[in-house]
Amino acid sequence: MVSTVGILIDNRTLLGINVWLKPLKFAISGSIFTLTVGYIIRLYPYSRLKKNIINNTVAVTMIIDVGIIVFREHAAYVRIIINLHYLAAAPGAAPDLAFMDIQLANGLSFEIFQKIEVKSPIIFTTAFDQYAIQAFKVNSVDYLLKTN
Repeated sequence: MVSTVGILIDNRTLLGINVWLKPLKFAISGSIFTLTVGYIIRLYPYSRLKKNIINNTVAVTMIIDVGIIVFREHAAYVRIIINLHYLAAAPGAAPDLAFMDIQLANGLSFEIFQKIEVKSPIIFTTAFDQYAIQAFKVNSVDYLLKTN
């Protein structure tokens, strides 16, 4: 339901695909899985207690799966922020040069520079030319444009 509304009102894209399409596919596949398991359990002559145990086990497993997916998405962003905080806090340990992509899994890398001052020179590598001017405002020394 939320993904459908997102597709209708939010026209952001990533690699030419609406960002809400992946959550919608996940919701549809989860629903199909749940309906299939429910149907199979209904067919077998288990006692009501055994059916409840199976249903609860499947429900808990799906909740854990969703939790792992959410954690994995945010853990990468947290690791990036922690590493950049380390670089900002330890000036002697700063790299001589940093390579960064513009579009990260959780947004644009420019959001990092709003939180942390990175003093190392940066070479941005990206397939998007519209960020070139913005890149040179955040200590960039070069801007490599990848081909599509």
